[in-house]
This record gives sequence, structure tokens and C-alpha cells, in this order.
Amino acid sequence: MTNLLLTFGIICFIIAVIGQAKLFFLEINPGCFGRFIALTTAIFSFALAVIFILFPLSTPDLVSNYLTPYISQFMEQFLGMIFYH
Repeated sequence: MTNLLLTFGIICFIIAVIGQAKLFFLEINPGCFGRFIALTTAIFSFALAVIFILFPLSTPDLVSNYLTPYISQFMEQFLGMIFYH
């Protein structure tokens, strides 16, 4: 995930800095607003990558461990309402 964010940030940063360029057969001409959006996206993806590097959490495990009791309780109540009434 961090590698993808860094790669995406670098690509957006290059588009924001270079602006009009030819990349193989593509011509990139984002304009002023497009360069601003590319720069904002690059900064945001770099910030997320830094946060993921500084605070490595097992987020999916944390969320699943936290939500599993609530989901099972909800399902028991929901199925109880459907089948017993």
C-alpha cells in the first residue's frame, strides 16, 4: 500500500511540476487547475504514505476484531426478528 501511494504521489508530482510534456505517445497538458489538483493529490498521497510508515497498524485485523462481536450480535437480533415473529 505504501509503495503504491509513493508511486502515485511521484507521478502526480511530476505532472504538477513539469506540466506540458510528451510521454512516449501521450501528450500531457493538464493546465493550471490540473496541475493544482495533481500537486494536491501528490501531497495527500505522500502524507498518507508517511503516516503508514510512521504508524504501522494492522488495520484490517483491528477493524475485524472490533466489529465481529457487533456484527454477530446484529445478525442474531436480525435473524431472531425474521424467524421468530
